[in-house]
Amino acid sequence: MNYKKLLFGTLNWKRFFISIVGTFVFISVFVHVYAEKLIFPYNQSSYDKSISGLKMLKASDDIYIATRYWQAKNEKTLLVYFHGNYMDIGHMDNVAELLNQHRFSVLAMDYRGYGQSQGHPNEKNTYSDAQMVYKYAQELG
Repeated sequence: MNYKKLLFGTLNWKRFFISIVGTFVFISVFVHVYAEKLIFPYNQSSYDKSISGLKMLKASDDIYIATRYWQAKNEKTLLVYFHGNYMDIGHMDNVAELLNQHRFSVLAMDYRGYGQSQGHPNEKNTYSDAQMVYKYAQELG
């Protein structure tokens, strides 16, 4: 039996190549269009604006970013905390209280589009907002 003919003789190489290229193009377009939504999924706010320690910082493009500050007694260090995806600062009470018990104060922010922060998240804004929160942390000491 001629295995080479059986394996390669029935395969339509032109159709196979077009299928591979088509799949690659489809995946590339999908990732390009939906990348931001996949990286920054929408999450409804778990808190309202009356939550304790909340401060809205105004970014350079007039968007307000929600930050929250948990101050420890006899603070030895201030930690700037950036929460994970699919969370907001309303979910952080347990983490912040644990850190406060060890004399760490905590400052956290919500990315644009998360919690009470305005706007839409993307990589560039995340970096600039993080720098703004870092400057605010320096003001806090």
